[in-house]
Amino acid sequence: MTSSSSHLILPLLLLQYLLIPDLLFASNVYIVYMGEKNQDETEAMVELHHEMLSTVLGCKEAATSSILYNYKHGFSGFAAVLTKSQAAHIANYPGVVHVVPNRILDLHTTRSWDFMHLEASFPDGIIPKSRSGDGSIIGVVDTGIWPESESFNDHDIGKIPSRWRGTCQQGEKFDASNCNRKIIGARWYIRGYEAEYGMLNTSDVVEYRSARDAVGHGTHTSSTAAGAFVSNASFMGIARGLARGGALKARLAIYKVCWASGGCSSADILAAFDDSINDGVDVLSVSLGQSPPLPAYVEDVLAIGSFHAVARGISVVCSAGNSGPFSQTVINTAPWILTVAASTIDRIFVTKITLGNNLIQAGQALFLGEHADKFYGIVYAEDIASDKADASDARGCSAGSLNSTLARGKVVICFQTREQRSPLVASDTVRRAHGVAVIFSQFLTKDISFAFDFPCIQVDFETGTNILMYIGNTRNPVIKFSPTKTALGTVTAPEVAYFSSRGPSSLSPYVLKPDLAAPGVNILASWSPASPQNTTIDDENALNIAAEGAPNKQANSFDYGGGHVNPNRAIHPGLLYDMVPSDYVHFLCSMGHNNTAVSSIVRQPTVCHDAYKSQKDLNLPSIAIPELKGKLTVSRTVTNIGPVASTYTAHVEAPPGVSVRVKPSILMFNSTISKLNFKVKFRSELKVHSGYLFGSLTWEDGVHWTLSSPVSFFQNSSIAKTTEMIVE
Repeated sequence: MTSSSSHLILPLLLLQYLLIPDLLFASNVYIVYMGEKNQDETEAMVELHHEMLSTVLGCKEAATSSILYNYKHGFSGFAAVLTKSQAAHIANYPGVVHVVPNRILDLHTTRSWDFMHLEASFPDGIIPKSRSGDGSIIGVVDTGIWPESESFNDHDIGKIPSRWRGTCQQGEKFDASNCNRKIIGARWYIRGYEAEYGMLNTSDVVEYRSARDAVGHGTHTSSTAAGAFVSNASFMGIARGLARGGALKARLAIYKVCWASGGCSSADILAAFDDSINDGVDVLSVSLGQSPPLPAYVEDVLAIGSFHAVARGISVVCSAGNSGPFSQTVINTAPWILTVAASTIDRIFVTKITLGNNLIQAGQALFLGEHADKFYGIVYAEDIASDKADASDARGCSAGSLNSTLARGKVVICFQTREQRSPLVASDTVRRAHGVAVIFSQFLTKDISFAFDFPCIQVDFETGTNILMYIGNTRNPVIKFSPTKTALGTVTAPEVAYFSSRGPSSLSPYVLKPDLAAPGVNILASWSPASPQNTTIDDENALNIAAEGAPNKQANSFDYGGGHVNPNRAIHPGLLYDMVPSDYVHFLCSMGHNNTAVSSIVRQPTVCHDAYKSQKDLNLPSIAIPELKGKLTVSRTVTNIGPVASTYTAHVEAPPGVSVRVKPSILMFNSTISKLNFKVKFRSELKVHSGYLFGSLTWEDGVHWTLSSPVSFFQNSSIAKTTEMIVE
């Protein structure tokens, strides 16, 4: 994989749907994690797994029946059906790092690439420089794929890379013919899921025991990342344009671990990581996670799998989570994972609302016009509450809160409440009450919830109040909608989405998360026709980024990390903050893992020295200080990948009440010096708690390249005596 293509693929996978985590603790499936595997000893490793389990269960036959997966390619371990006492017993065996209870995780474009200036016609851009990702392999761990989609045609794509070792696994309505030079591999994993819930029941929900996607999510993410050109694409006429993935000629390897009938088993997810490492992928898109409290990294299968993938040169990209806009909600916080926040693009879907008095209001929807230009009566949800519902339930259109007789044939306007924030819930409630459409008044956001075959128009509170006043002042209030129109370049973008989880990390606050932001709102791409609904929910200067909230505000590094992704600038970053596996070993030591556990994880003798106890010097491209008391010095190392003879000067934007010194303040590279160290000294001049403060450190060569690092502090003062910025 060339350097330029690697720079391309990292940002290309950032436009993923975010998966909403819903953690359920399992009782009978356990993952026995044994760390790094011994090289070229696969058969012996599997035999060891069986022998260990045999001593616990009494015989090899019982062990063979109990084991669901042997993890043997990227790391050592196995998943098995065990009792709680058996799991506790095997946890004490030599070589076992940790025994992890299986968990079930629930599931969390025609404009976005143009918005990021990712255009093939730009001669010095990343698309031509990287040959559109040709030769790169993207692994997608998700709900599978719908191979017949035009996004996955293999026209003008060369031979499958010779290094590919994967397979096209057969299953229900999916065989070898469904793979091609675009979809070069497909696997599916269900043993962990079925060990928890029994045989997959397809009588109540459409699903396939294969890599075929019945949900749509995997198809969507795959086409967004590497879909082929599809001319004149649209969503039923909305958002019409040329649909394409970021890496048009990259190959796709599909790993189906999530099922329409109920989530994604961590035992299955870890098996997908294990196979993908052996198959030969270059990048893994794994948009899964679990909400706080976050488990220790040796108990988190995403952290475990991604650690071994990254150690082998595979980049792993994950979502930041869907629990925003509240602080400390970010997930997937391991420093070896690229964690991505969701942002908006400069496209909105406007729906005109006309009241009976000819007053025109505007809302957002994906409204296809079934009830267009026809007046309907409109009622306020609280006025038609059912006998069993209180006013608050009805106001938000909570499930079962409306009187069906009074709602029948009417448009119902609902208002977001503390208890009921979902337009989709309101839509379902009004539909079940035989209404014809819903207007959902809520906090200001560009995130559109689409009810597929039922008009759902989202408005802000001001518009909702105007409509409510019209209803109150009119004897027979009526309303009509016009079909949705696509508007480009008329709104401020990018903005960090309201739902996008925010930092700092609740598990490792010295590691700034998320890492960066990328489009993740209203991204339209390929979908599975078997899916019962379309979930189209959930893009240079960081100082210009806003964050949706209550109220909206200027974004900071806890919202967007290092800033918004800029693929074209990734070609020539100038300087890099290198991270190698030994850095992550030090990090694991700092998290309190003992010598034995860390040695097993990396499969080499490791002593966790006292110097490893602090995370402040981890060579991240950001600086996060959980609590600044008095003075603190951090160290970093940068590598020059620009012109051999380069000179960079430090520029600091210090937050109020913090003195910042960089030493040395000038970095000079030449033919013999490509790496240089520097220290940043911080001194707090505040005495009373004041919360979080933000600044930045930027290295500039004065010609082409700049490298900017976000700096965040938790301060113990609210009285700023002075702001001092000294560069030595």
